Amino acid sequence: MFFKEKQRSYRINVNNPVYCKMLTDDSAGVTYEPEIKSLGEAMQVQVTSQTASGEIFGNGIKVNKEDRLVGMTLAMDITKIPPASAAEILGHEVKDGVVIDNADDDAPYIAIGYQVDGTGKNKECVWLLKGKAQPINDSVQQRTTTINYSTQTLNVNFINRKFDENLRFYADSTHEDFTDEQADKWFLEPPIKPVFKRS
Repeated sequence: MFFKEKQRSYRINVNNPVYCKMLTDDSAGVTYEPEIKSLGEAMQVQVTSQTASGEIFGNGIKVNKEDRLVGMTLAMDITKIPPASAAEILGHEVKDGVVIDNADDDAPYIAIGYQVDGTGKNKECVWLLKGKAQPINDSVQQRTTTINYSTQTLNVNFINRKFDENLRFYADSTHEDFTDEQADKWFLEPPIKPVFKRS
């Protein structure tokens, strides 16, 4: 089916980076913690697809080639990740307001969502469903003759969920079937299933 576009739109902003912690993912289903939490203020998001490739030769020529999507890597530049959020997504202990990094800490699986604003008041809504965060990269600069703001970079490797093999949900309001009601509800609940129109 062809994409039924209401109007042309161009990406101009990224905002509202959020996450929720995955609790279970098996043949019986998938669950997340119900609370959607902020990751701060997004500056840039880059998503890179990971593929598994294979090819076969017969009679001296290539007769088939397959490429399958097996994961995605997200790199998100953020003004400043709230310390409590950073500790949770990396599996760190927090005691009396102090975050303790330990070599044995195990980052939990999380889902990450964000919104991309477009021209004409359009927007794209995204959920990446099952990933583990890598230790956060910091860039801190000294104040000189100008004020140099410091930022953080979050890298997360996403894999397919066991329950349904889904990797990502995303929608674009330029599609005539995606309603404002769906967009308004996108980040209100964990991404157990896509936000569909009411039947």
